[in-house]
Amino acid sequence: LLVQAIESMGRNHDAKRELARYLSENNLPSADEKIVKRAISETIVEEDMRKVIEAEAKVVGNIAYVIDLKWSLGKSAIYARAAKNVMVGVGAESRKDFVDMSLRTPIERLELNKAVIEIAGRMGGSGGGHAKAAGARVPRERFKEFLEELNSAIVNKTRNKTVEY
Repeated sequence: LLVQAIESMGRNHDAKRELARYLSENNLPSADEKIVKRAISETIVEEDMRKVIEAEAKVVGNIAYVIDLKWSLGKSAIYARAAKNVMVGVGAESRKDFVDMSLRTPIERLELNKAVIEIAGRMGGSGGGHAKAAGARVPRERFKEFLEELNSAIVNKTRNKTVEY
């Protein structure tokens, strides 16, 4: 309930601060009708978006990606990966002259954080995060190249190894 309600707030930091204040007063999320309605609404949106992602996701080797869906980048990455049954999912959005993205994998040894730091850095962007969840920003014109290089890094990491996901 709480996760869905928070997700529905997107970048509305005032709403998130209001929720934090409410919870800090030892109130239950389920006791606030507004929180419950937000959670239900977001759950409906999430199911609709899952279907959109299944239809819209594109594949570059071991990577499935969606771009500019106007929804959670992290969840988009998770659903894209699952929909296309690949190793890595990417949820991305265009912003001015660059693309911001969130990457997800269930395979820790892919070390997404190290890969995005190195690849995005070479392209004049930035990246970081964790082994299974990372974020990156690259110049818009280099987004596809980023995906291709990331796929090459995945191939090199998994060559001659059994990978379950």
